[in-house]
Amino acid sequence: MSVPARHTKKLEIALILVGLAVLFFCLPHFVSGDGYLRFRALRRLSQTGQIVHTGHSMVGPLFAFLLWPLGKLYESAEWWIARFNWFVFAGGLFVFYRLLKDKVDPSVVRKFLLILLIGSMFPSHLKDFYGEVFTAVVVGAALLATQVGHPRWANLGWAGVVVGAVNTPAAMVGVGSVAASETHYKKRFRYLLIPVAAVGFILFESWVRRGSPWLTGYEGNAGAKTILTYSGQPGFSYPLFLGVLSLLFSFGKGLVFFAPGLLLSFGGAIGSLKEELRRSYRLWIWFLIGLVLVYSKWWAWYGGWTWGPRFLLFASIPASFVLAVSLSRAGKSAGSNLLVLLLLAASFWVGANGAVFGLDYSEDCRPADYEFLCWYIPEFSVLWRPFVAMDLPDGREAALLSYGFLVFAYLAGPLVRTLVGELRKGFATLGTRYLGTGWRF
Repeated sequence: MSVPARHTKKLEIALILVGLAVLFFCLPHFVSGDGYLRFRALRRLSQTGQIVHTGHSMVGPLFAFLLWPLGKLYESAEWWIARFNWFVFAGGLFVFYRLLKDKVDPSVVRKFLLILLIGSMFPSHLKDFYGEVFTAVVVGAALLATQVGHPRWANLGWAGVVVGAVNTPAAMVGVGSVAASETHYKKRFRYLLIPVAAVGFILFESWVRRGSPWLTGYEGNAGAKTILTYSGQPGFSYPLFLGVLSLLFSFGKGLVFFAPGLLLSFGGAIGSLKEELRRSYRLWIWFLIGLVLVYSKWWAWYGGWTWGPRFLLFASIPASFVLAVSLSRAGKSAGSNLLVLLLLAASFWVGANGAVFGLDYSEDCRPADYEFLCWYIPEFSVLWRPFVAMDLPDGREAALLSYGFLVFAYLAGPLVRTLVGELRKGFATLGTRYLGTGWRF
């Protein structure tokens, strides 16, 4: 799909705005599972002023409470709360754009936002009122602000990191990794105060809501006992090595399949950027490493009955960014271009799959005794189950798929043309070398 350079900006901005509209109106939005527990806490707060003593943080839900009065104007409070993560995501895209537009080619930034929109795990997570979107967007934007924003934004950025960590206490390991990296890089011990502040707020919330700073609300929390060796045990009882393997490589939960762009982190794409952007990317990766390590030990490392690696949504931010940067560097070699194209296609399948198919095709392993089939067996993985048992999409699903294909075709078009040109030259060179000249049909 060839577009004149003078129209590129307008087209990409239009695609971003259309994408936000498609995700708002065509995605199914609901409140279920842990999202319902958060919603119930907000409803209790609205009706009685009482704070529910659940294990989930109230930081994200309190921001969502700003939407509650809109339920009196249209539909209901639940209708608006179900779309809270969409508002967080849309705001995050705006912040990413403002922070990055003067630091890197604006076209790279727009491509980054387009991949986040429909080529990442975000579409699936925007459906419900779970807490991962709030933490991922707030921490992702905040870490970026600490490195590329105006100096006065740095303190606000670190405050955002603390807010995101308090919303997801398990993210403290990621915050600790970031703080240690920043301390070593800038040789300033003050960055160690960041995890200290986050821990302080987490303990304070536990004290206010549960009567003791040491009560998390997850005491005794465990899953059902199945044939799996370590099932039925509470807390952080899962072996670290097995958890890391599962979160990285399992067919139904592994980051290799759900955030394939991360594989490009080992190439030279990020190395070509300004130091402040390289530093931002490293902090994103340090935070992600912390998430992987802590959730690998959690008995429910798989995130319960959810689509993909629920707790690792944050991975979509660095994965989408490195893909966008790699697209701007097309033409270096046929092998690298083909790799970027394949990873881009895989990423867009992740986005389309999460938006359209979700868990509907995995009901065969819904009972606890069979749920592990969806984690490890390819034909039961949410990513490939639709190819085993696929139904025709309805109107809204078709709109989501069409939008995803349109954006993919737009982003992949220049790469495909470059690859075709390289292949033609390669075949011509081989023909001359082995057949000589003068050959005709």
